[in-house]
Amino acid sequence: MKYISTLIFAMALIVSWKLIQEENPINFETHASIQLKLVDVIKQSILEAKPQAENIEVLSVSTEPLSDQALKAYFSYKYSEQDTDSGEWIEQQISGDAVLKRKNRPHLSEDLWVMESVQTQTGNLTFKNGIVITPHDDTTPAESSLPPDASQINPTPIEASPSTDSTPNE
Repeated sequence: MKYISTLIFAMALIVSWKLIQEENPINFETHASIQLKLVDVIKQSILEAKPQAENIEVLSVSTEPLSDQALKAYFSYKYSEQDTDSGEWIEQQISGDAVLKRKNRPHLSEDLWVMESVQTQTGNLTFKNGIVITPHDDTTPAESSLPPDASQINPTPIEASPSTDSTPNE
């Protein structure tokens, strides 16, 4: 029985060693260069879509392999822009992900990575001065007081939960 236990233990060591030493199909340098390029693409895309945007900051970028030929990149960024009607500064924070697929180029030493899909998942608006809302006012705020793409932002629903200190009256 001792020999069988020793044999199983030795096999487990060998298998785990081989798994650890296995070469990754997508190396660290590839992940790093894609992340750096993605930062440039995000900043350039914001400036093309919103030339008046200021304080553009990429908060985070990370990548993970999906397969030998695909990566998923997660990103988060923010920028500020001034509302043309009210002059209020609005800060937008957006996060999302992108899927990149490898296109092999046999005649070159580097592979080409093509961004096949981009999805933004969350967005937050922060108003520097705030918007005044009165509960008894019958007027509705003009749609022009919202940023141009506020309709594209999906707010996170807030679920109400019953408080633990209340007891039902009988």
